[in-house]
Amino acid sequence: MGGRGSQPEHKIQSRDLAASQEVDVSEGLNLHLDPVPKMLGALRKEWAPQAFHVSFKLETDEEILAYKAVGALRKYDLHCVVANELHTRKDRVILISLNNDDVGVNVRTGGGNFALKGAAVKQLITRPEGEEDIERSLVANITHRHMKHYDPKMAVPWETDMK
Repeated sequence: MGGRGSQPEHKIQSRDLAASQEVDVSEGLNLHLDPVPKMLGALRKEWAPQAFHVSFKLETDEEILAYKAVGALRKYDLHCVVANELHTRKDRVILISLNNDDVGVNVRTGGGNFALKGAAVKQLITRPEGEEDIERSLVANITHRHMKHYDPKMAVPWETDMK
């Protein structure tokens, strides 16, 4: 086993830990995670600037979720954010993207309204009745958006503004 900042070369063997005096396995293992830098900026600007970029946000509050999703769109110049609320993540997802327009828009949330600079597009996707999960609908939508990124003439029928 290594100390902080090192990586073990092999799988952790529980029987070896039980035999050692260092760890009481009856109390479980403790895992220390070091923070890592956000890579979206480098990915978008340096590594793959022509690619279609999607990010994911998960929050417990709709107002915080909308704020963070739009913030990520603007900060990292993303094409789309898949925004989920924790308690409804299996049944509904909101896709948020920005138009090229310079028009402002008001976003309505459970906690009230707030203004965004620039036009935003929001699409709600819900789990289809009879489907076990929402992934098939989400993947189809993201795939279509990806294709439109490379062929802007493609129509995207679901795009609506946030009004």
